Amino acid sequence: MAISVQRQEQQKLQGTDHGADAARSHALLTGVAKAAQRLLSIADFDAAVNEALAEIAQAAEIDRIYILENCLETETNRQSASMVYEWVTSAPLRVLGSGGLTVYREDFEEQCAMNERGQPFQILARDLSEPARTIQNRYEAVSLLTVPIMCGEGWWGVIGFDDCTAERVWSSAEISVLETAAANFAAALQRREASVALKRRDALLNSVNAAAQCLVVTDEL
Repeated sequence: MAISVQRQEQQKLQGTDHGADAARSHALLTGVAKAAQRLLSIADFDAAVNEALAEIAQAAEIDRIYILENCLETETNRQSASMVYEWVTSAPLRVLGSGGLTVYREDFEEQCAMNERGQPFQILARDLSEPARTIQNRYEAVSLLTVPIMCGEGWWGVIGFDDCTAERVWSSAEISVLETAAANFAAALQRREASVALKRRDALLNSVNAAAQCLVVTDEL
């Protein structure tokens, strides 16, 4: 049976879409691999993270990429998250440069609940409830994706992706790649924490050895 012209056109469009999705996923995978290399090869942690974010953002063709770190405010006992790193395509979109950003869990409860369970969350800004929608509009984001950063069994924060020019919907393949990026960042965090702990231990041992030497000299006198 002959396939109709309309069906042929639909198949062509679907083939084009699948091809475009595959190309985007491949470019993103390459960017994430380069980002992982930056995290491994650059000694300065902050510089490594900034370069890694740039690699991912350029591969993803996204307007803003950022990292939020979770915290608990001791005075109010409110759960919040603060932006600690950011990369943008143009200066006007920068958030850190305009005083930074702290968001509260009660304003993004659905998103936080999913991220805390280790699940990515994406939504168009116009579909957000208030006050989350107003917050996103303030920073010109029309769509957002957050991928959780899990350190051990705990939820440390998120890598966020804001599109400020189009209502982007990420494919499952793209999100899977970005989950790898979040895991790479978590591993880098754990390496840094281990390095800091080792340096503290060495400093303590040096102090103990120095004190012991002083005691030996004192006894000899």
